[in-house]
Amino acid sequence: MLQNHSTFGRTSFTRTVALAVVLTCAATGIVSAMGKIALSARETFKKTVPVGFYTRINVSNLDGDIVVTGVPGATSISVMANKRVWEKTPGRAREAMTGLKIGVNARGDMLQIRPEHAAGWDYTYEVEFVVFVP
Repeated sequence: MLQNHSTFGRTSFTRTVALAVVLTCAATGIVSAMGKIALSARETFKKTVPVGFYTRINVSNLDGDIVVTGVPGATSISVMANKRVWEKTPGRAREAMTGLKIGVNARGDMLQIRPEHAAGWDYTYEVEFVVFVP
């Protein structure tokens, strides 16, 4: 059973089984940059993490959707992230893509998932997350 709680513009969902999922999503727009930056690079990231008896998940994202799907009987958490970067030339877009990583880090019983940028990043990006949980 998923429950939706909305507080101060942030939305969090908790699943009341052996897994609690907490999502934090702050949206920013690409529309203003789209008129000036037309070329992009795309890349898909995938990672599977084994799940213990109880865990928490925190997914943070500045721009792009976050979808969490329950998979009955699953014994792992699967993360898929579709990354897209906009830049002035295809070469700069590919170079910027190398600096946009997806962090999947365990901290105690919490799994943190978020985009991570190279130092001094200056490009427009979007990451769409799909997370499969037991």
